[in-house]
Amino acid sequence: MGIVVERLTKRFGPNKVVDDVSFEIESGALVALLGPSGGGKSTVLRIIAGLESPDSGEVILNGKNATTTRVQDRNIGFVFQNYALFRHMSVRDNIGFGLSIRKRPRKEIATTVDELLSLVQLDGLGGRFPHELSGGQRQRVALARALAPGSSLLLLDEPFGALDAKVRLELREWIRRLHKERGITSVFVTHDQEEAMDLADRVIVLHKGRVEQIGTPEEIYDRPATEFVASFVGSINVLKGEVRDGQAALGTLAVHAPPGTGDGASVHAFVRPHDIEVHTRIDSSKTPAADDASVARVERLSRVGWMVKAELRLSDGQPLSVELTKDRVAELGLSEGDRVLVNLRDAKIFVQDYSI
Repeated sequence: MGIVVERLTKRFGPNKVVDDVSFEIESGALVALLGPSGGGKSTVLRIIAGLESPDSGEVILNGKNATTTRVQDRNIGFVFQNYALFRHMSVRDNIGFGLSIRKRPRKEIATTVDELLSLVQLDGLGGRFPHELSGGQRQRVALARALAPGSSLLLLDEPFGALDAKVRLELREWIRRLHKERGITSVFVTHDQEEAMDLADRVIVLHKGRVEQIGTPEEIYDRPATEFVASFVGSINVLKGEVRDGQAALGTLAVHAPPGTGDGASVHAFVRPHDIEVHTRIDSSKTPAADDASVARVERLSRVGWMVKAELRLSDGQPLSVELTKDRVAELGLSEGDRVLVNLRDAKIFVQDYSI
């Protein structure tokens, strides 16, 4: 099922929670609505589902205007964060509930439930009740229930939010396989950038009710369209400066300014921790642009798996977070308190218009 959302607006009292939102989702896509809490993600999802009505705008499903279509007529499966399973019903009855209220034949219901129990890897657990299952198992029951009526669109509102980290990873992998096997159009809401970047084909970033950027995970991460996207997705350093002679002077560092930016313009440089080179004075000759290097002091080193996070302080006082492999740290012989040379391999420059 393809989705077209056109200029959706929604207010709750004086608050405009969805503000002129438009996007298209191709049939069979797996899309994330990503953004901070209060950004309008869940409201957009509920409008698509028919659980909320927009103040203005349209929802088009499979080429037909569905803005006022009843929930039960949209052929949509909806999965809530808190599972919303019926506690007094067995797993089998929960999965088959949507088919039962549609008055499907008992044999058809039994066959469909058996197929879905196998699909969600809960064979043999159909007679159990929700309280007898783990969180991950309950969420899989909720997914099976959403799929049972033959839904052509699956909407998931923070589906991993109530699960611990290990179960979230397992369920993400399971949903990826399910989507590949079934090819059903799926849209999920999350505030977890890693979740969105790992699972989705495309990501729609929402902030304060507006679309900030739409793109593949790679586009969102490598080519952020706005300062908010640059700051929200992935770890980031923000260095302040101004343009001088075509260069963005960032304190003691400098990079090329965007074409056409006039001298004196205030800028912010967004730099990923892994896009910073670190050298000791001994090996500074290896730096491709040693003349542009700046001196920094190592204030803290912390090991996170195979990665070492280094907190540096530039000579002009600006902080800088760097990610290095443990082998690189050993090669440099880094210790807290050392002075090092740093270079920026890459930076995204925005003329100042920065707010989070």
